[in-house]
Amino acid sequence: MNELLVIKKIEETLLEIVSHEEKPEIIFMVIDTSVSDVEGEGKGTMNFVPYLNIYSCAVFNEDNLDDAIQTAIEKKDFVYVEGVLDTITENDFEIKLVSLYPNWPDQLKAGDDKIIASVKNTINNNKEKFEHIKKLYFYHIDSFDFVKIIDKPA
Repeated sequence: MNELLVIKKIEETLLEIVSHEEKPEIIFMVIDTSVSDVEGEGKGTMNFVPYLNIYSCAVFNEDNLDDAIQTAIEKKDFVYVEGVLDTITENDFEIKLVSLYPNWPDQLKAGDDKIIASVKNTINNNKEKFEHIKKLYFYHIDSFDFVKIIDKPA
């Protein structure tokens, strides 16, 4: 899938998620990898390629996501975040990012920047649909270097 189609798929998926009837408040956009089914598409003997996974959630009553995120960063374990969240939607391994990261896993910044710009553009063009979103974080799996695109108290 070419770069423009991938960006369009990200935007459509994000709009579908924020429009969910349960009105999720938290969105995590996570770069992860999986084995490609296309010969030679990825790097290495396992043919790994990047995907964008998008999860929407609500915070369990009486829990504080900001505290959980801080604990997860300190302990380097995302389980502290997962423990305070109720998952509403999961979009797993449906958005393949090969065209945005042609030199995976090298030169990540260019692909990250395109995704982040696309997300910010989607938010700016659909502000009313994102009013209920308290947090929208972008990051790479097993990394706690979150790009906080939306970051309200939660």
